[in-house]
Amino acid sequence: MSNHFALIIEPNDSLLVPYAHVHKNFITERQSSIQSALAILAQKHPDIVFISASYSISKIIDILDAVKNKSIETLIPVVFVVDLSHKISHIPGTSWGNKLAILSSISSISEYNSTLDRVFSAQ
Repeated sequence: MSNHFALIIEPNDSLLVPYAHVHKNFITERQSSIQSALAILAQKHPDIVFISASYSISKIIDILDAVKNKSIETLIPVVFVVDLSHKISHIPGTSWGNKLAILSSISSISEYNSTLDRVFSAQ
């Protein structure tokens, strides 16, 4: 798993879980705005993208379009993260080629690992 890149798009700077579970061999870049994440996507190809469900649905669709356009042979796995301290979460209805998952701010390491195993092995 060395040299893999995970893009984290999360407005809550104090939210640690599930991001603390990201394997140490991943290079991570955490952005707090969709605009800065779009700029990163223009330069880099992530192996996985974590998107906070705290953003508006229109902003989430913007980032999903950019991730889809960045996908070369297969869709880049996307994990929506639900911050349980946030009053409203938005998760668009999409199957994302079976490479979509949802984790929360209380997800355990075993839940995180099984979720990533599933999205990376999805065909």
